[in-house]
Amino acid sequence: PAEEATTEETPAEIRKHKLTVKSEAGEDVELEVDDEELKRGYMMEKAFRHKTAQIAREREAVQAKVKEATETARKELDEKLQLAEQAIWHTLAPEMQGIDWNKLASEDPAEWARKYQHVQNVNAKLANIQQERKKLSEAKAEESKVELKKKVEEAVETLRTEIPGWSDNLYRDILRSAVEQGFKAEEVNAIIDSRAIKVLWKARQYD
Repeated sequence: PAEEATTEETPAEIRKHKLTVKSEAGEDVELEVDDEELKRGYMMEKAFRHKTAQIAREREAVQAKVKEATETARKELDEKLQLAEQAIWHTLAPEMQGIDWNKLASEDPAEWARKYQHVQNVNAKLANIQQERKKLSEAKAEESKVELKKKVEEAVETLRTEIPGWSDNLYRDILRSAVEQGFKAEEVNAIIDSRAIKVLWKARQYD
């Protein structure tokens, strides 16, 4: 009988890749991984990014609800303070007008003292209301300032990613170019939308 040839299956070659990663101590460490390990690492990173984005969306939704509730409560309180201030001016304050204080003091010192104390009370109430309204206004201004700063930081991060060589000097050149095209300085300085700045950058590139 003819001799049967035997074939041996050789295992597929396992490719190795060298990667440089950061250790827990922050130092560069060289690792050797195969294709399967690379695949698992990619899938884990993809899942991590997806979860991170989901958490970010949920956090933004919660923050939006809290902001809406806070603004509503602040608006209602400010309206109530305005009504209280108007009530004082229209009911309590008018009776104090037209009084000859010098004459009243000489003719009826007791009545003068009573009315004077009443005036002091009215002024104190008005001062308290104005102080509370001032606090509300300052809190709203501070929130707007923080929100603006956040938007600016997010815009800068986006521009660094999408525009090669992004820097403060390039940003100033883009604004200067926009002014040369007819925009007012205050108009371009107020732009914080990364999309609009990118359009201005492209226009500058075209010129």
